[in-house]
Amino acid sequence: MVLPEKIADSVINDLYSWYEYTSLPNYTPKKPVKADLNPFPKSKANSPLCHVSVSNWCKSSGYKAFSKERTERCGRLTADVAKKLVEMLNEVKAGTFVPKYPLDNVTMKCRTCHCKGSSLEDTRGKMACWECHTKNITLVDEMENHPKI
Repeated sequence: MVLPEKIADSVINDLYSWYEYTSLPNYTPKKPVKADLNPFPKSKANSPLCHVSVSNWCKSSGYKAFSKERTERCGRLTADVAKKLVEMLNEVKAGTFVPKYPLDNVTMKCRTCHCKGSSLEDTRGKMACWECHTKNITLVDEMENHPKI
């Protein structure tokens, strides 16, 4: 809403990737709202998708998805993401913004067939493909049931 579309896309993509790969939450409120744990459990979301992020945190922390601890976690995450976005917008304004979280090589290879302008053009993902599909894919030939190209 505040940036030209091309710059906005770059900032959004970098924000998604930052969220995906950063151990969060980092924010500690002066007065916790739902749960006062110290230290507060962190995890990497491994996805910009809420349900994946919550599932990974629950598995890592041992807390349930409908717990007060998970509610506290999501509130803290909101503060972390808002802070990061403001930092990125300030970098854009200062002319110093450079994406720091490019898509990995495996995902870039997948996108040659699966994204806009490609032969299949059947996805719009902005996250690492291997997070959901498999952790060990390096070549299309290693993928079970993948068409050979």
